Amino acid sequence: MSPENMTVTAFILIASLVGLLVAADIFVDAVAELARRLDVSPIVVGLTVVAVGTSLPEVAASAAASLRGHPEIALGNVIGSNIANVGLILGLPALFVPITCHKSVVQREGFLMVFLSIGLFLIGLLHGVLDVGLGIVFLLGFGAFIVWSFKRSQEPDSEEHWEEIAEVADDALRLGSEGDGASSGDADVSIRVLSFRMLCALAVVLVSSEYLVHATVDLARSAGVSENVIAISLIAIGTSLPELSVSFAAARRRQGDILIGNVLGSNISNILLVLGVSSLISPVGMAQNSVALDLPLMLIFAFVLILFLSQPKGVNRAKGLVLLALYGIVLWRCVAISP
Repeated sequence: MSPENMTVTAFILIASLVGLLVAADIFVDAVAELARRLDVSPIVVGLTVVAVGTSLPEVAASAAASLRGHPEIALGNVIGSNIANVGLILGLPALFVPITCHKSVVQREGFLMVFLSIGLFLIGLLHGVLDVGLGIVFLLGFGAFIVWSFKRSQEPDSEEHWEEIAEVADDALRLGSEGDGASSGDADVSIRVLSFRMLCALAVVLVSSEYLVHATVDLARSAGVSENVIAISLIAIGTSLPELSVSFAAARRRQGDILIGNVLGSNISNILLVLGVSSLISPVGMAQNSVALDLPLMLIFAFVLILFLSQPKGVNRAKGLVLLALYGIVLWRCVAISP
């Protein structure tokens, strides 16, 4: 590929990534606003926006990769996003605000994330592929996780917490409408407009993810690096930007539980939902390089996160610098040791 074509391909990759992120943001915005107009509780809005909505770019990009016959991009995206969520999405806000959370968050979502990360590594080590059967198990597990989260939200004294989550989602994704005094006719028109906006945004998500995968494959081949490297680095950072916005919104409100819950919930969703959907479309092969290097790196970040959160001071500025430095090493490795 000529330098001019490489430049065009790189531009398409960046433009499609931006389109994917913007469209995903608009889609989640419309879904949450529709839920409010239909008097859905803040609990459900919080679950939808924070637990599921921020993983939409990963789902779209990984599903498109599997449809095009490149499921290894899906695995690289999940591994890279889970590493970025800890090293970048948590490390960056910690430079400005110390991040602490209740031990119950670590004991529940934290250990679930570690358990799933270990399980994914063992699958790669012993089986070497995520097939349809495992995809179904992953999706059932994701459904159970959502049901479990919803049931916890209905426990005594939890409503205020989930209202805070909805407020953080507002702050991060700029949800909500201006004014409360619309007539029923205006409300009906608004619902139709929101529905149309949601469908258009979903269409852009699908088209952008298709171009993103196509550009990734072309750029990897022309640059002589594996598609997995680009998925772990560039695509993973890009698709993790929604989590970053939620994390900064939570940090501004000093809602450590929500910030940590966003990171842990996103990592859990990436493994169960993203890989579940991708493996249903096409078996996701787990290359030796991923099993020997990438998955252990993801495990290291998971263990470091649990270690930091288990300490009284949580994730302070010094630990945030450590996380960012570790993430920088991962990115350097992607560039220096890429096949």
